[in-house]
Amino acid sequence: MKSAKQMLTAAAILAAFSVQAQFGTVFPTPQKSAPAAIESCNPSAGNTRIFFHPTAENLESGKIPMAGKLGADFYLKALRALKPNPDAAAIDIHAGLIDAPEMSKFFNGAVPSLPPQGYAIRVQKSDDGKIVLALAGADPRGLFYAFASLRQLLDETGEPAKLNLADIDDFPEWRERYICDYFANIAPQQFIDTAADKIGGIAGLIDANWRDPAWWDRTAPILAAMKKYSSAGMFDFMAQLHLYNTPPGGPKFNAANEEDIQQFIAACRKLAESGVSIFMIAADDSTPRGKEGFVCYHDAEKTKFNGSVGRAHGYVMKRLYNALHADFPNLRFSMVAAPYSLGHGIGQPEVDKYVTDWAAEAPDDVMWVWTGDGVFSPELRKTDHQVMEKLLGSHKMYLFDNSNGLLSPLPRWETVFYPEMKNDDCGIVFLLGLYFGPRPWETIYFIGANAYLWNPAAYNPETAWNYALREKYGANAVAPVNRMREVMATAQMKIKTNDPSDITATLKEFEAAFAGLPPNVPRSDIEWQLTGLREFAAFQPPEVEVPELPNTVKLDGVIDPEEWKGAVEVAMTGRDGRNDATPTTLRLFRNDGALYLAFDITADKPLPTPVPMNFDGSVYLNPEVLELFIQFAPTVAPNPAADYAGSYAHFALDSANQRFDEDSGSGGFMWDGDWQSAVAETGNGWSAEAVVRPTDLHDSAATPAKTGNLWRANFHRINNQTGKVQSWSRAGAGFHQPNYFGKLIFN
Repeated sequence: MKSAKQMLTAAAILAAFSVQAQFGTVFPTPQKSAPAAIESCNPSAGNTRIFFHPTAENLESGKIPMAGKLGADFYLKALRALKPNPDAAAIDIHAGLIDAPEMSKFFNGAVPSLPPQGYAIRVQKSDDGKIVLALAGADPRGLFYAFASLRQLLDETGEPAKLNLADIDDFPEWRERYICDYFANIAPQQFIDTAADKIGGIAGLIDANWRDPAWWDRTAPILAAMKKYSSAGMFDFMAQLHLYNTPPGGPKFNAANEEDIQQFIAACRKLAESGVSIFMIAADDSTPRGKEGFVCYHDAEKTKFNGSVGRAHGYVMKRLYNALHADFPNLRFSMVAAPYSLGHGIGQPEVDKYVTDWAAEAPDDVMWVWTGDGVFSPELRKTDHQVMEKLLGSHKMYLFDNSNGLLSPLPRWETVFYPEMKNDDCGIVFLLGLYFGPRPWETIYFIGANAYLWNPAAYNPETAWNYALREKYGANAVAPVNRMREVMATAQMKIKTNDPSDITATLKEFEAAFAGLPPNVPRSDIEWQLTGLREFAAFQPPEVEVPELPNTVKLDGVIDPEEWKGAVEVAMTGRDGRNDATPTTLRLFRNDGALYLAFDITADKPLPTPVPMNFDGSVYLNPEVLELFIQFAPTVAPNPAADYAGSYAHFALDSANQRFDEDSGSGGFMWDGDWQSAVAETGNGWSAEAVVRPTDLHDSAATPAKTGNLWRANFHRINNQTGKVQSWSRAGAGFHQPNYFGKLIFN
């Protein structure tokens, strides 16, 4: 999560997105486009007439799809904003669904066969000299897209404005292209502009708000708008509800508790009544895991499901499906389960058992949501899909695309899909990010991702990126933003690989590119990167020589002076630079290739009671916590798909010696390091002893803590009640930043 200074307010984003610089090109690239008999004309609202043609079954009532009328209003609004032009061409637009009888005459007997969301545009000239445009949709949404393309063909860059013309047959390859955002960031009036970008679906992120009655009151307007646009056929709507997200220490969802089940079903029913057509239920990273696999939060769940979390999660989906399927037969159900990527341990018996237990319990129609090989997979492979298929049996899958998660700001869609993926993933892709909210560069990313999903064969990352920049910020933004992106990539790679060479020149280039950005371009995210580059340029890593000692430590948490005699002492200081009344002292030595650590922690007494957790639970959220970050090598090759310089081990323990570990490079916590720890209360706080032995990581082989070697590391003491943090190396905005690790020198 980024800091507040990185965020733009929603109001500022809406202001920044008001440019809407049209330049006369249909986007995404149509499936088929040919020059029209009339290449262009000068339009005006006063000289444009629109005629709607109903289908045969609606002929008597004259019923016209609402989406078509919304599209016409969207196009006419653009015409009304133009300067008056007395020489504008007379234009008649005939619009309707492709099977409307009156529409056939505009296609010279060759009415195109279009898949869902498809549309066709034809250009003719009438006997009286008028320009005649036929806009036909395969369905109501396709008809809206036809008007959206006509709006895109309106080139406002010259005087007078020009309407480019072409004969077009177009449709999206991927039918269900879900962008997402939190409900709080969506305003009802934004739906039309989103549809005009030809976004196919919107996913509302709800997390645990479904438990809060006040949230339902606040979101009533957006739910009403969802119902309206769903009924009009303009969007597919998805809702993501999280089973376990609660404030720290809050009660976790209990699959064996009927009251919890009924509350959950009732919340989903409200959303289905508001137009939601697919649910994505999340358990993912909040599902606790022990040494023997995933574990239940509650004893009642252990009893009811024989200790199987896979069965418990499958049961929740079964109850939801059985409660809603009869009343909403077209409603679909899916789950982001605990091991949502292969990197979460697929192939290990205890993880595979979770999947097979889930698949046996959940109805066959419930889909499995995955991210590919890793959490942030930049490439999706058929072989990886087949691994999951074997475990899931008859359950279908679709992609939770998270590939831009570590590549902000200025991310560009360059994810690689294998050729048959559309069929394997049910034509569904969920794109993670914030489309409407406080990270506007993710909106640009979404527009490019949607262009790929619309027409993969014609997708060009640079062209799509530049189009989105022009549309949202104007043509004058393209060159300076691309220069900024180029310089930023160089700077990020230097930080990522701990490369300080020529850093002063890189910083000057970054500052010059930043100064050259147009004023309407969002700058907060980029400015945060600039601050980080300045900090990196000035950073001098702390160093400590760790002695080799023959000491024997009885690992009981009590720091015995004799056991730690000769160890080097390191003061951990406040991240805010201020003196702390509750200091922490770290002692270090090495023996037989292992690192020994002792933390003497001053704290208020009595110590707060931590939340009970299994091994690898979210220990780092408890009141009094130590976190250790270690790279078992002096240099580590960067992982090209991540925002860090190679793998590092992350260890955490709290004042009750509850423990967590992970290999940062594997995207999950299935890795277990070789380490032990113990804690004890002291007269003025608590103490901890630990021994860490080198263990190979995803991106690097470990070297022992022996003479001639060097490790990189950082250590933190966190008080999650006060927010105070003490660290060895205080640089950097976060903890997971190996470029700000210090050096453990073994001389």
